[in-house]
Amino acid sequence: MKEVEIINSRELKQRLEKHFGIKFSVRRQNITFCVMWVDGPTWVNVYKFVSKYNDNADDDLSTDLVVGCQYAVPMRKYSRKYCSMLNEYNDLRSRPTVTSQMKNYMDYLIKSSLKVSYYNDKGVHIIESTNINLYNINIVADCLERQGHIVEVSDNNTKLTVREEIE
Repeated sequence: MKEVEIINSRELKQRLEKHFGIKFSVRRQNITFCVMWVDGPTWVNVYKFVSKYNDNADDDLSTDLVVGCQYAVPMRKYSRKYCSMLNEYNDLRSRPTVTSQMKNYMDYLIKSSLKVSYYNDKGVHIIESTNINLYNINIVADCLERQGHIVEVSDNNTKLTVREEIE
């Protein structure tokens, strides 16, 4: 049986901030800790960290009544500069590359059953669909522009071109 360390929201917040080096918000609602942060580490990395504080789902009700139970639920939010379609799998404690963001957007489009192509030639990245609008293309373009990249969207919303910012 898994031993669970019972902690309060302040302790969990301090441990998260020490481990990841960014600001977190932790609120306790009944038996659940709602763990929220903006950008920063991936959802998966935070989930792995907080899961060690989750109660064992296989124990019995009497154990929960005697020692209590707790669960942590991570909820990652994104600033206007970074959107989930581009950065779901990126750790945003450092600036993500255009290549990794375009790969995430491709994954998002493929999950949506779109047939798309991706090209990268000397810092110019292109995602294109032959006949269907690219989902959320204007949100993606806005995020990339906020990061300082030059972005073009075709008139029929089937092509996204991104030129990397030159530093």
